Amino acid sequence: MTEPARELDTTKEIAKTVLLRMSEHAIPLTPENYHVWFEYCIASNEELVREINRTIAAKNAFSREINDTIYSKYFGKAREERIAGEIQKETQKILKEVLAKVLNTTDDTAQYSNKLKSYSKKLNTVHDLSEIKHLMKDIIEETSKMESSSRSLQARLEEATVETEALRNKLEKKERETLIDVLTGLHNRKAFDKKLKELYDTFKEKGTLFSAMMVDIDFFKKFNDTY
Repeated sequence: MTEPARELDTTKEIAKTVLLRMSEHAIPLTPENYHVWFEYCIASNEELVREINRTIAAKNAFSREINDTIYSKYFGKAREERIAGEIQKETQKILKEVLAKVLNTTDDTAQYSNKLKSYSKKLNTVHDLSEIKHLMKDIIEETSKMESSSRSLQARLEEATVETEALRNKLEKKERETLIDVLTGLHNRKAFDKKLKELYDTFKEKGTLFSAMMVDIDFFKKFNDTY
């Protein structure tokens, strides 16, 4: 059996399980409700699974309000805001750590400068070779400390760059996920609205013409029943 065929069989089995579970709890077969129970059946979100299990254990009916609340919490605007909040916190953490490192290096630089001035004054007053040798030793030690501090800052800045890039990729991935229908893998209504707005904004700015073609599929119920 080919890989696509195996994937299709797997999807069919999951779909059967989803429909069975939804039927058991008298849940209307809407795209939103299907999305929730699809994710529940494949256990992609532990928090979602726990919430639905708690509702089932409490023998609460899945009313329209409960269904809408669950969908909004995990897949609607609330979910997007939660993801944005998580990334915002991670970004703030990176900035805070880098800033602390920069401030620490700035302090080190100021201290290094003051000590060099102090050594310079002492060199003007000492004539004994042993004292000069001692001063040279101190200068070398301080310079070594300064180099170490600068390398540490450089390393942290490089780490921050990698972490920030990872966060950017994570945000882009989450943004793409909100535009894709989980069942079909096709763009959803939100993606349609987003693209339409982009085209209209371009039209207003540059006068670039565009058109939208609406297509109706005959006998779509048969497709729904099959898949």
